[in-house]
Amino acid sequence: MKKVLLSLITILFIASCSKKDDVDPNLAAQVEGTYKISSIESDGQTVTLPQGGISGELKISRIDDVSVDLWIALYNAGKIIEQDNSEVILSKSGDRILLKFEGDEIGYVEGKKIVLEDNEDGERTKIIASK
Repeated sequence: MKKVLLSLITILFIASCSKKDDVDPNLAAQVEGTYKISSIESDGQTVTLPQGGISGELKISRIDDVSVDLWIALYNAGKIIEQDNSEVILSKSGDRILLKFEGDEIGYVEGKKIVLEDNEDGERTKIIASK
């Protein structure tokens, strides 16, 4: 009986020490911050920013561990000419943190770089920004 109890205790101890899932509970902390837009690609044409007084930035603010507010703005001579914001859900895939809006993947963060992609009405747009 002692051997059975000792074996059971050993198994429970080993099981409790086993590695848990590699899910990072605070992805938002890894991506929050301000990113400067370096290029926008649309219909096969790439525009490098800043250019001619036009610049852009993305701001990511934490809502909770796996969701953020993604704010994007374009400026002309320092004044906002276009802006938008959305709540985005985060998940991890390898070295990338994926960004999802309404269930669709819209981009990813890898290191200090963020890539956003949209394919609306057959028109593909890609935005690249860095911290």
